[in-house]
This record gives sequence, structure tokens and C-alpha cells, in this order.
Amino acid sequence: MRIIGSTKGAMSRLWIFAYLMSYVGSVTSQRVNTAPAEKEALLAFKAALRDQDRLLEDWKQSTDPCFDKWYGVYCVPTDGPANVDTNFEHVTELRLLKLNLGGNLVPELGNLTAIKYLDLYGCLLEGTIPPELGKLTNLYSLTLSGNKISGVMPKELGNLINLNRLQLDENEISGELPSRFSNLVKLQHMHLNNNSLEGSIPKEIGQLPIVVHILLDNNNMTGKLPAEIANISVLRILQLDNNKFTGGIPSDYGNLTKLTKLSCRDCGLSGPIPDLSRLTELAVLDLSLNTFEGNIPSLMTGNMTSINLSRNQLVGEIPQSLQSAKRLQYLTLANNQLGGPIPEFTNVDYSNVSLLDFQNNHFDYISLPMLANAVSKPNFFLWLSGNAGICQGSVAIFELRSLCEPAYSDPFSQSGTGDEPPGGPLVVTYRLKSPSFQIFTTYIQQLFLDYIAVGLSIDTKQVHILSWEWQPGPRLGMVILIYPSQGKFNQSEIDRIGNVLAHWEVKNSTFYGPYELLGFSQIQIGGGLSVAEKAGIGVASAAVVAFIILGILLLKMLRNRWRMSPAEKRRQRLLSKTPAQSMLKIKGVQAYTYKEMEKATDGFSDSNQVGRGGYGKVYRGKLEDGTIVAIKKAEEAALQRNTEFNNEIELLSRCHHRNLVSLIGYCNDESEQMLVYEFMEGGTLHDNLNAAASTPIDFDLRLRIALGSARGILYLHTEADPPIYHRDIKATNILLNDKKEAKVADFGLSRLAPVPDLEGVVMTHVSTVVKGTPGYLDPEYFLTHQLTDKSDVYSFGVVLLELLTGMQPISGGKNIVREVKQAYENGELLKVIDTRLGSYPLEIVESFAKLAVSCVANEQEARPRMQEVCRVLEELNSKVPGQGVWSTSSTWSIDNAKDFTRSAEYPFESGSVLSSSHGQFFQSAASRYYRVTSR
Repeated sequence: MRIIGSTKGAMSRLWIFAYLMSYVGSVTSQRVNTAPAEKEALLAFKAALRDQDRLLEDWKQSTDPCFDKWYGVYCVPTDGPANVDTNFEHVTELRLLKLNLGGNLVPELGNLTAIKYLDLYGCLLEGTIPPELGKLTNLYSLTLSGNKISGVMPKELGNLINLNRLQLDENEISGELPSRFSNLVKLQHMHLNNNSLEGSIPKEIGQLPIVVHILLDNNNMTGKLPAEIANISVLRILQLDNNKFTGGIPSDYGNLTKLTKLSCRDCGLSGPIPDLSRLTELAVLDLSLNTFEGNIPSLMTGNMTSINLSRNQLVGEIPQSLQSAKRLQYLTLANNQLGGPIPEFTNVDYSNVSLLDFQNNHFDYISLPMLANAVSKPNFFLWLSGNAGICQGSVAIFELRSLCEPAYSDPFSQSGTGDEPPGGPLVVTYRLKSPSFQIFTTYIQQLFLDYIAVGLSIDTKQVHILSWEWQPGPRLGMVILIYPSQGKFNQSEIDRIGNVLAHWEVKNSTFYGPYELLGFSQIQIGGGLSVAEKAGIGVASAAVVAFIILGILLLKMLRNRWRMSPAEKRRQRLLSKTPAQSMLKIKGVQAYTYKEMEKATDGFSDSNQVGRGGYGKVYRGKLEDGTIVAIKKAEEAALQRNTEFNNEIELLSRCHHRNLVSLIGYCNDESEQMLVYEFMEGGTLHDNLNAAASTPIDFDLRLRIALGSARGILYLHTEADPPIYHRDIKATNILLNDKKEAKVADFGLSRLAPVPDLEGVVMTHVSTVVKGTPGYLDPEYFLTHQLTDKSDVYSFGVVLLELLTGMQPISGGKNIVREVKQAYENGELLKVIDTRLGSYPLEIVESFAKLAVSCVANEQEARPRMQEVCRVLEELNSKVPGQGVWSTSSTWSIDNAKDFTRSAEYPFESGSVLSSSHGQFFQSAASRYYRVTSR
């Protein structure tokens, strides 16, 4: 670009530029070290760690934590908090996530006086929490979750007056909750679940003005629930399951009008359920496994999706308010003393309902429309057993005997009697309090059987899982049968096994997490069926009863199944079909046979395998007409019942958008299930962004990819019928065709992916199984299990950050969200932008970054909806080259020296354009110059 003006003027401007460069260079060459006490604190911490993988090798005396950027350590310049020495740089973040460190926390960590984030999640830490951490008064987030920390919780933590997030869950912390926690006036998240806390909840907790999450479930807490909690007007989640409280729920809790989840499962609570009709935002209510009595109170059910009041002592009829729950998807009132008619639930959308469980009550009537829905809706489960007035009356007319069969084995009612031990197996009711896995696959089940057998010093063949269910938490409850090696158990062996389980002597496993023993008894064996036959019937009835078709007799199906292996049982249970089902045709997609799929992939050869995901292997295939397709072949754990599989195929077949990968067909043949999609020649976005990619994609193409992907997601949210939340948006699920057009993939597999059997599963906005990929997972969804469209927005925001920076979501202990947020807030955005972008306008890049950062806001309410995301991206795309806005003649180069001063003072001024080959140098110079001259 020419320099217009006199030679003298031009020369003088170049001299100014050279002077500024030399001045900036002198400033940047000065080394500012970390405060000595903070360096020594980090070295003391390292000395207390085993660090077998040598991850902290760069933490050594000869280097500096801030200047040399120690692994997991983040710092700020000298203008830190007011209570720290400004002559040094200070550690503001220490983040070490899911690392094999081992060892203890040390008191010296209390010397990191400027630290705001102390995140040591899942690092196998042991020992106790040093009271010295109470000196970290600038701390915003303290996360020590998923370790083996024990001892009491120091009262000094009550001094952390700026703390917003306290996450100490999944440890072995004991003792009482300090009353001094009332000083944590800025606390919003208190996650202390899955520990061994004792004592009562201090009433001072009610003085926390802005806390939104209180999670104390899976502890050993006692006493009465404090009424003072009702003073927390903004509280949204109160989770107290699996404790040993006494008394009832204070009536004042009915004033918690912002509450979205109230979960007090198995808490020892009693008395009447208070009036909760003012809780207009309540979505999940779980009061099961207590001894509540009286009538079900009026509930404000407008937003309620999940209600579990089972295993109490409730009486009376189902109130009118429950019948009006328009969004209801899961309701269980089983094992109470309720009576009268089961209403029609006329306002409920049965296509969205997963389960209505009315078992073991005194109901005497059910309406014909509800029975009709039970027959016509493949994903709607209606359980009625134990209601004599119904099961011996109106249901007989329809011959729907399956609805009156027990839907699951009831271990609480089984026990051995007599002086001599009976010959049957031991029945162990067992619950994993915090398993690390999300799907209880056949493979994991077998590993679990081995784990139990080793812990009990018995043979794996003696252990059998009778039934299992995912429960809110998520926790995994199961009923295990333990058989004698031969003959029958003697009393000493029964006592030995019981003592091992009751005293938690089974070796602790980080994979399975802590467990609790809920029941231990023995089956009395009578004549007729063998033990194995009884076990086979119990396993089958739990899964089949909701899928049985008119005219099929349950016992006939089960007669010979006990001889099968567990995998064979599961496969037959899922894939047995009627002739009508095998001939099913779905409009818009082609049904293929197994032989056709085998031929298309050359026998599913390894050379045709192009990928593998949570659903199974992906193969490149060639159909008879020459069409190239992608074939996803379900693994054993991903197989579904035929009605459910066909229902999902029908749903996917209705999703048509240019930015969604099209479903061409499916295969449900020869005990195999496959999905056939259009083949995307351009590969995944992840592969295209990879540093090793042969052709880097420039910024304008990335912008078009972002817009195309956003449009596909928007279609799923607003135009699909019913709406679909993807739950696993990531760079590997955005595919490119040969024209580099973006299409979203696997949008139906959030529903098709393997999930637990439906006994107890809450298929609602609040999911017992958090699905997603680390680095992309919405933190609020992970913590609360509340899935909304904003969860997809967060994941898509991470994809936008990848497009902007070329970074991985999580790599080398660094998190892309944190890195970009910090750079954006510090005005150093160009330090993290991908150097392969080519030339681009700063105005557009900044707007793109602003959008991405807003999508990954911590709170769901602060994120935009996909409509707004698309609008912004469309506006930015309208300014790409070829439309007169972006001129390469104004790209940054040395010829722009005459504009340097202006650009340095306003580095993001509208109209500025930057080439990434110069970007980091000029942005560094500009931002540092601005910082120096503005003091």
C-alpha cells in the first residue's frame, strides 16, 4: 500500500514507529518473577505429591512459575489484588484436572494469597484439608472433588468471603458442617455430596443470600432439616438424598419459589408432605423411600417433569394438580396406600411420557384412554401390578395381563426364614453412590461381577445381577444374587459375606466409586422352578413387561431363557420381534438386510472402517446402486428394543435440513442394528482443524462452517417434531462434504445411544445419565442434570472457540474455555487466535469471539439461544470477502506503520484488518504500548 503525503512526514512517522518498537521492546524484555513465597508453596506441594507420571517435571527451583509457565499454573501481572505485593507476579489459578498425582495437600498452599481458582479435581489426593486454605480470601472457586480426602472440614474455610463455588464432593470427608460457613456470603454452589459428613445441617446455612445449589446427598447427616433454609429465596436445587434425618420437611420450604429440584430420597423423613403449590418452577420432586403419610398435597405442576413419591405411606386419591402436569414424563407412586380411580391425565402428552408407575396400591379403576395409550405409544410404560381392583377387573377385558405383572423384582420383600439356612442364594441390594461410568454395558457388568467376586473371595460364577436401575444422582442401584459354590450356604459363610459388605471391606474402586448396602437377605426355595429359572424370570420381567404385545404370553417367552448367557438373554430380550415389526417400513428411509450391509462393506472389513463412536463402529459402504454411504453398526451395549429402535428411526426420518447429515436407511435384521447415512467426503471438522491437516482452512471458511452448523442445530431445536437436544455437539460430530459445507451428525444418537433399562430411569429434562464429551459438556448440565437447549449452545460455543483458535478443548492441562475467556477479558485475544487463519478483519474476529464467549457462559441464563447465534453469524458472514467489506489492500503489513499509533491505542477499532502472520507481534506491541502509556 502506498504512503500518501510528503517524504518528510512519512520519514518522521517511520521514526516514531521505530522509537515505539524499541520502547515496547525494552518494556517486554524486563522479567518479572513470581512472589517467592508462592513459588515455595508450589514446590512444597509438589514435594508432597507422588506424581508417578512426572507431569510436574517443569516445577523446579531453577525456573519460575509465572515467567516459565509451569504446568497448571496461571498468573496475572503486577496489578493484582490489593492485598498482595505489586512488585511480583502472582499465581491466580492452580488447575490440575484428572491427573495421577497422589499425595497430600500442604499448609503452604495458604501462601497463594492472590489465587482465585484452586481446582484439583480427580487427582487422587489423600490426607486432610489444611486449615491454612482459609487464608485464601481472594479465592473464587475451590474444587477438590473426586479425590480421597478425609478428615473433618476445617472451620477456617468459613473465612473465604469471596468464594463462589465450593466443590468438595466425592471424597471421604467426615465430621460436621461448620456453622462458620454462614460467612460465605458470595457462595452460589455448595457441593458436598458423596462424603461421610455427620451431624445436622447448621441453621446458619440459611444466612447464605445467593446460594443456588445445596448438594448434601450421600452422607451420614442426621437431625431435623433447618427451617432457615427457606430464607434462601434464590435457591434452585436442594439435594439431600441418602442421609439419616428425622422429622419432616419444614412447611416454610413451600416458599422456595425458585426451586427447580427438591430431592430427599431415602432420608428417613416422615410426617405429611407440606404444601408445595407455590413452587412454580419445580421440575423434579423425589421424596421416595421415606415414611411420609397423609394425602399427596397440591403441587404446582406446570413445569414438573419428574415426580417420585414411591415407597411411603401416602393415602387418599391422586390430586387434581397431578393430572394437570402438562410436561410430566416420569411419575411413580408405587408402594403406597393410595386408592380410588387412576385419572386420565388428560393434559399429559403421552408421546413424551416415559413411565407412570402405580404398582402396589389400592387403585380400583383405570380409564380406557390411558390403556389405549399404553398399547399405542411404544415408549410409554404403564405399571399396575399389585392393584387388585384393576388387575382382576377392567384390564382383564383387554387381556393386558402384562401390565399387571411385576415390572421389577422387589428385594425388600424377600427374606429367608427358619433356623436352617435355605438352599437359595443371598439377595444383596446394593447401590453405587457415584460410579464413574454413564452406561452400564455388558462389558462393565462382567467387570463388576469380577470385582464383587474378588472382594468376597468367591468365584465369579457365584454372582449374578438380578436387576439394576439408574437412580437420581446419578446412582446405580442393583439387586445381586450370590449362590453357594455347592449345596447351600452355612451360617458362618452367610455371616462372613454379610460382614464384608456391611463394613465396606470390598476394596474401594475409583471406577465404581463408593457403595452402600441397602439390604441383605436370603431367598426361601420352594418346589416347582429351580433357582436359575426364578432368576431368569426376574431378569426378563424387568425388561420385557413394558414392551409386550397383545396376545403374547410372558411365561411362554421365558420358559427356556434361563439356560442362555447374560449377553444372549439381553440380545433376545431386545430384538425378539413379531412378523409385523420385521416388515415395518418407514417413509423416507430404506430398510436394508444384514446381507446387503455385509456386502456393502466387504464383510465389515477393517479397511472399510472409518471411525468409531459411542454407538459403535462406522464403516464406508457401497450400495448396489453405487451410492457411497456411512454405516454405523451398533455394538452390543447400544442395541435397543425393536419398538424403541423403530420409533427413533421414524423420528430421524422426519429430520431434513441441508445442514444435517441425512439418514438414508437402516438395518434391523439378524440380531443386528445399523444406521445408514450419507457419506461426507470432507471428514470431520476436528480433522480439518488438526495442525497436521494438509490444507488449513482460513477464517472465512470457518465462518461459513460455523453458520452452517448453527443452522442445523437451530433446526433440531425449533423445527424438528418433537424438538431434539443433541447433547453431544463437538468438532467430530460436525462433518464436511466435498464442498466444505458443514452438516451436524449423530443428532439422533443422543436418543439412540445406550442408556440403562427403564426401571427407575428419569427420561426428562433432568436426566440420570449425563451424556456428552469432556471439554464440550455444559457445566450446569453436568452439575444439575438439567438438560436444556442452552446445553447445546455451550457445546457449540466450544466448537466456535476451536474454529477461532485451532486449540483442542482440553489439552496439556489447559482448557480452551478458560484460556480464551482470560485472553478476551485481558484484551489479548490475538495471543490465542490460530495463526493459520489468513487475513481477517479485527472487527469481525472480535464479534465472533464475543459470540463464542457468550455461548460458554457458566450460567445457562447468560447464554444466547440458537436463534440469536444464527443471527449474529449470518450478520458476520455478510461481511466476508466478495461483498465489498473486506479489502485485502488494507491488510496489516509494515506499510501500515503510519497508522500504528492509532491502532495501538484502539487495537480493535472498526475496520482494522490483520494478517495472522503478523498478528501476535503487533497485538503484543500494541496492547503493551497501550498499557504503558495509559498508566
